[in-house]
Amino acid sequence: MAKSPNSIAGRSLAAAKRGVAAFLRHEPIITLISRRDVTQAGIAVLDPRAASPDHDTSAADLTVLRRSLDEAQRRGLLAFDPLRLAPVSLAEIRLCDVLAAVLDPQGIHGFGTAVLARLLSRVRATSRHTREQLDRIRRLALADPRYSVTREYNVGAGRPDIVVIGHKFLISLEVKRRGGGETFVNGAYQTERYDRAWPKQARELGIPSENVLAAYLTSKGQRARSPKHIAVSSDLVADILEELLAERPNVDRKAFEAFITIYRRS
Repeated sequence: MAKSPNSIAGRSLAAAKRGVAAFLRHEPIITLISRRDVTQAGIAVLDPRAASPDHDTSAADLTVLRRSLDEAQRRGLLAFDPLRLAPVSLAEIRLCDVLAAVLDPQGIHGFGTAVLARLLSRVRATSRHTREQLDRIRRLALADPRYSVTREYNVGAGRPDIVVIGHKFLISLEVKRRGGGETFVNGAYQTERYDRAWPKQARELGIPSENVLAAYLTSKGQRARSPKHIAVSSDLVADILEELLAERPNVDRKAFEAFITIYRRS
C-alpha cells in the first residue's frame, strides 16, 4: 500500500527519489550530514528500480531503500564528508602556483618530468595531428629535463597562467576554477588573444610553431573559446598526482592528499 506523502516514511522516500533524479541529471550531490540522508549514488548503484521519481511509493520500496542505505554505508559510499558542510576551495592564483610547482622538473617534490610527461601522454587528442604534436613535445620534454615553468608569462595580449618553455617546445596552460570563464577584451576571448600572440613569441624564442601547444585546464575538461586550445580536465591532473604520490614516499602524503581532494572540487 502506498505511503501517505505527508508521513515520515513518505517524505523520506520522496526526498530519496528526488535525490536520485538529480543524480541522474548530473546535478551536485546533496550534503550528507547523517545516516538518514540517502545519497543518490548509493541508491542508483544498489537499487536502480528506485531511480525513477515517478515510481509508486510502497512499503517494499522503503524496505529496499533502507537495505540499500545499510549496504551503501557498509561499502563506504555514505562516508561523512565535512567538506560539504564547510566547503574549502582554492583561489585560482594559489591553485596555479601549486600546479606550476608540480610541473617544475627541478621541484623539491621529486616528480621530475613525470607530471608533464604523463599529462601529455594522456590528454585526449581530437585529431591525429594533435596526437602527433603531443607525442613530439613529450619526447622533447623528456630529452630536456631542465625546461622552465613560468607563472603569468606576458605575451603582450595577456598573461597565460602557466607557461612551460624548453628546448624547441612551448606549452601555454590557461587554468579555470569550477564555474570560471574567459575574459572578453577588444572583441576577442582570452584564448583567442593568446592564439594571435604566440606565433610572434615563438619566433623570438626560436621555437617552431608546430611545437607550440596551448591547453585549457578546467574542472570537467570544457572546451576553450579557441579551437586551437586542447581541453584538459582537473580530474586527469589529480589522477596523475595521486599516482605519483603513491610512487614517492618522501612527499608529504597527508598535505598532498588534502590538496588533491580540494583541487577536485575547486
